[in-house]
Amino acid sequence: MQMAARSLHVKHSICSWPHCFRWQQQALLSVISGAVVVSSLVAVVCAAAQIPLTCNDNSRFLTKSLKTKGESIAFQCPEGLTFVPNVAEQESCADSTCNKKRKLLTDFITLEPTQHTLSAAVQQQSSTAPKVTITLKDPEEESSTLYFLCKKLAEDKRLFKFRAAQGPEEQTTCTLQVSAWGKKQTAASSEHQCTTSKNVNVTLDSQKQDVTFSCGDMTLSPANFENALEGEACDTENDLTSLGLPDASLVEGSSGTENKPAYTFNVSSLPAGNPTSICYKCKKRTQGPQQRTEDCTVRIKVKAEKPPHAQPEGDDSEDGATDGTQTSTEQTSTSGVEIRNVSAIVSVPSLVCLAAGAASFS
Repeated sequence: MQMAARSLHVKHSICSWPHCFRWQQQALLSVISGAVVVSSLVAVVCAAAQIPLTCNDNSRFLTKSLKTKGESIAFQCPEGLTFVPNVAEQESCADSTCNKKRKLLTDFITLEPTQHTLSAAVQQQSSTAPKVTITLKDPEEESSTLYFLCKKLAEDKRLFKFRAAQGPEEQTTCTLQVSAWGKKQTAASSEHQCTTSKNVNVTLDSQKQDVTFSCGDMTLSPANFENALEGEACDTENDLTSLGLPDASLVEGSSGTENKPAYTFNVSSLPAGNPTSICYKCKKRTQGPQQRTEDCTVRIKVKAEKPPHAQPEGDDSEDGATDGTQTSTEQTSTSGVEIRNVSAIVSVPSLVCLAAGAASFS
């Protein structure tokens, strides 16, 4: 009995009001901490399990922007295609055809293969193609455009030729266009705002070879920076080289007025012959039961390069010397004819005078 009383006394003393309150408080904090840890793990697992950016039959050209330090893109080629350039080389394509490659400055941008850290069940639900993470470690001063492709492996050439014979759509590869924003923002005073109530019209020449414009909350068209629109209605898309502007470029960066993209079009050399006109459109789909597309137009006229000045007279060039010689010869011949005619005119009166003198002496 005495032992039982002590036991009850001990239990009662342990669970007295102050002790019970502290114990319950500690237990509650432990539960909350555990819930936070679990939710964090769930968030990490869910983020890792997200399907990366990839192409499909309806979309073979993708665009993505890296705007701030530390921002990254998870990208995965469709099944059976290989990421180009090789991740180990730390390179990007200079254009959408990848005819030229450009070495990445790893202090600014890096490529890393994504590690498979999820369970086998989650991996089985996703593609077996390797994933690549493109990270903007630290923005450069100037904005730039990077291209990455998905192509067939060299050992699959025979299969690729067989599929190519089935139709042109089988030859299309997956292309990712990445806009890496630089630290430099455009000056608000020089930035043209394109709105549904205000179009933009600009002329470029030897004195002004670039223009910056913003679409605000609208989307730029065409999405491929190597293309532009042409025609009176700006409804035909073509590449800049075919439009007579092989040295032109369009780059996306940070707007100087708000945290929106701004686009800078630049021509390093003017077209020869005739001036060229191109267009871009900013598009927005309206909300509501009757959705329609609103847009504004950016028209850019690029003047032609001025022809070189004509060579001055007396030039020592071969052609000039020949022309000068011919002209001199013609002038000399003409002078000779004139002299002979004058001589003939003078000789007639002389003969008349001589004849008259002879008659007087006879």
